[in-house]
Amino acid sequence: MKRNAIAFFFLAFYNIYGQSEIDSLLTVAERSENDSVQFSAYIQLVDLNIYDAPATSYKYAIEAYKKARQSGAQKSLSIALNRIGSCYWSLGVLDSSLFYFNKSLELARVLNERSLTARNNGNIANIYAASGNYFDAINYSKQALAEFKELKNQNRIFAMYNNIGKYYLDNGEIDSAAHYLSLAGEALKPEFEFMLPIYLFNVADLKFNEGDYQTFDSLLNSCEREAKKYQDNRALIRVEQMRAELLLHQNKNSQALTLAQSAYEKALKTRVKDLIQISASTLSSALRANDRFEESLAKLHLSLAYKDSLENRRIKNQLSIDKFNRNQLEINSLANRNSLLETESSYWKRIIIILSISIITIIILSYTIYRRRQQINQQHKELKELNNFKNKLLAIIIHDLRSPIGQLISTVQLMKSGVNDPKLLDMVKTKVEGLDDLMNNLFGLAYEYMNEDTLKAESFELKLLVNEVADSLATISEAKKITISNKVSGQIYTYADRGLIAIVLRNLIVNAIKFSDKDTKVVINASVLEDRVEVTVKDHGIGMSENQINDLFTTETTHSAGTDGEIGSGLGLILCKDFVERNGGTIKASSAPKKGSTFTFTLPKGE
Repeated sequence: MKRNAIAFFFLAFYNIYGQSEIDSLLTVAERSENDSVQFSAYIQLVDLNIYDAPATSYKYAIEAYKKARQSGAQKSLSIALNRIGSCYWSLGVLDSSLFYFNKSLELARVLNERSLTARNNGNIANIYAASGNYFDAINYSKQALAEFKELKNQNRIFAMYNNIGKYYLDNGEIDSAAHYLSLAGEALKPEFEFMLPIYLFNVADLKFNEGDYQTFDSLLNSCEREAKKYQDNRALIRVEQMRAELLLHQNKNSQALTLAQSAYEKALKTRVKDLIQISASTLSSALRANDRFEESLAKLHLSLAYKDSLENRRIKNQLSIDKFNRNQLEINSLANRNSLLETESSYWKRIIIILSISIITIIILSYTIYRRRQQINQQHKELKELNNFKNKLLAIIIHDLRSPIGQLISTVQLMKSGVNDPKLLDMVKTKVEGLDDLMNNLFGLAYEYMNEDTLKAESFELKLLVNEVADSLATISEAKKITISNKVSGQIYTYADRGLIAIVLRNLIVNAIKFSDKDTKVVINASVLEDRVEVTVKDHGIGMSENQINDLFTTETTHSAGTDGEIGSGLGLILCKDFVERNGGTIKASSAPKKGSTFTFTLPKGE
């Protein structure tokens, strides 16, 4: 909602000044001989294009950055870095966005530029909220709030109070949400009334969660008036959807169905996933309340599909931010090491001049101290990374288990309502299989990091391990009438961590089964190539396009349903790549649509 309001503000600006104003700014940016004037023009062009044309906006932001570098103006440089971060945010590249916002924030703090500091803190808060990390989102929003209070920037003070209240509400902390939304209401001034629809909707959402349905209904009416005034279509759709929920609560099922159907149809036109998901969920409930069970089931399927897609996007966002944090840790470590080396270099120069006779003894002693310090720093870094990962892993497990379990509960409730449809049993089976896949991969991920310093490499017979994994998958292969054929010779041995390679084989065979047609084979084979063992897992299923192959083993993978509608967690191939590489091997895939797929990985040869 916040971004919609900001987008409306810039849209109004655009409508006032029109394309001619953009053309004029572009002329100034390209032809002016004054670097400062060119910089300001490029920044205005960034802000005007940031929502409708983020790629174009990024081009202008880079030009502004170049002008700032040429002029040497540090404040301008911080502004340009902030706008580059905003462009990446609009493009959905969160790790790069976070990188540039942090760079801008560091420079703004050095310059004591409070407005820029506050803006960057607010931008970073939005990124953490997008990945579901509400703790960090609230922390950065509160830092921004403190700066805006010092600046007496009233509209931003309101926005921060409103954002913090919304983050608390999304995180289920109702009392804290009520407190900050109340402060937001006190901070909202008449001159900023275009922000009113956001605030009214958040308060209405709060009252619904508190069970105060009378106040909730009144707030929805007010929100609807303001949203119409400012043409906030998304807010209007949510108002209809929430009002349908209220009517369902009041057992006014027929009226609820009319509103829910209207909200759903409008949401489809927006093509906004979260809006379609919640509208479809409400429509499913309304159809069920009106005894239209078959239609209710269809909308429930649609809602769950969109919910899975949103969950995958949230996980990708979280992984992207984790990647940024790991990179920052490495950068800081290198910076500290460089600083230490520069200090020691200067120190030793003075020592050489003063105590040339004892130079060898001093170098040996200093090198020992240096190595010991490196070891301590490395141990500290590894312990910190392990602890951070354990916390994040626990959060992912809790969150990702909650979604599929909730979906199963919804399906069972629908069955209890009187629906006797075999599709429901198929749906339950699909969700349970997806949950099993998620559990296997999450525990595999835990296995990796809990044992990352103790790789248990050993020499073992590959054929026996393949048999064990194939036997454990007999149930799901037999259910699809797929034969798992172990063609590995009994004379092939490999040297690796047996537990990690078992997880790799299980993931690859499960994927092969998932995307294979019934009455086909999954073949596992191996061959010895000098000092390596090459293992292949081949299926005769639906295959993949070149674009799908290029995205494999990354967080950008597009996860498709299996031939029986099976759903995976998306972590499997990332685990396979990491586990194989940790054992000194490589992994790749080859495929073509309708021609099946072959996954090949190598391992060190054993004895």
